[in-house]
Amino acid sequence: MDQGLVAIVTGGIAAVAGVGGTAIGALVAAKGARNQVRDQGTVEHAHWLRQGRNSAYQSFLESLYAVDIALGVAVHALNHPEPEGDERDAVTAAIAELRRLQWQVITIGPRQMGELAARAYETAQHTVAAMASAHAQREYESFGRYVEEARQYQQQVLRVRAEFAEAASSVLSSPAPYES
Repeated sequence: MDQGLVAIVTGGIAAVAGVGGTAIGALVAAKGARNQVRDQGTVEHAHWLRQGRNSAYQSFLESLYAVDIALGVAVHALNHPEPEGDERDAVTAAIAELRRLQWQVITIGPRQMGELAARAYETAQHTVAAMASAHAQREYESFGRYVEEARQYQQQVLRVRAEFAEAASSVLSSPAPYES
């Protein structure tokens, strides 16, 4: 083989290798860019989800606090009726707001938080039912039993509120926001 042919073959091989190397480099760079965009999207979504959960949990806890206060006043009024009227209206309004916020918690997740929100709502509803029974039984011996039942449910509301707050703190501090 003469030197010219060797130079041409070597040059051809170098050109093919150069083009192949450039193509491989471009593919690796494109894959890296695509991964970077995907990773950034994942981070941004996790941040958005954590903010949404924080807002929903905070609102639910504030509403649950309002329910607790209204229940306390209403249960106290069972034994100390005031001439102004029935405190159950305030309880009903507070529980309606709690119900609205419960759906936000259920929607934003995770499942355990939705279950706690549902339990809080149901416990508040049981308290109202016991208070209604007490009001209906005011003139009968069973009145005291229903008042005590309302107090017990009210205490359960406090326990669920504490449990919800603790679980919310755990969820919000978790590095994996997608768990359900």
